[in-house]
Amino acid sequence: MDHYPQIKESLKEFNNIVFKKFDWENYIYKCMIAAEYIENSGLTSEEEKIRMSEIIFENLDLYNYLIKYNIFRNKQFILNLLMIIDEEGLSEELKKKVENEAGKDLRLSRMIVYEMNKRYPVVMYPLLDKEELRDELYNMKKIYS
Repeated sequence: MDHYPQIKESLKEFNNIVFKKFDWENYIYKCMIAAEYIENSGLTSEEEKIRMSEIIFENLDLYNYLIKYNIFRNKQFILNLLMIIDEEGLSEELKKKVENEAGKDLRLSRMIVYEMNKRYPVVMYPLLDKEELRDELYNMKKIYS
């Protein structure tokens, strides 16, 4: 009740949170991809690997959305993007909802990935180095700010 107070608002909210179907196989698959990316990332210390897994967990919505697109399912791209988000302290801001015509529950992070997907292959995001990707992230963020 403390963690999800919205379940008191309506039966729909209650059912959505309490009885939501959980797809274990899907989450195991996503965890395996994350583990592979972290293990093959070149991070050397256990602390760095743990921190990277925490960054993925803190940005799970974005991570899940990224790995849906084959063009973005690139280890270095995903890790660089998540490191930038962590370094810049953008995690909470990217979780905010964005106004849109369809009235859908869209988060800023998803809209940024959507914009990147629209511009691909003109901009080859997975091939950008970290600083170029940082600039592109801020350019995409400006669209919705």
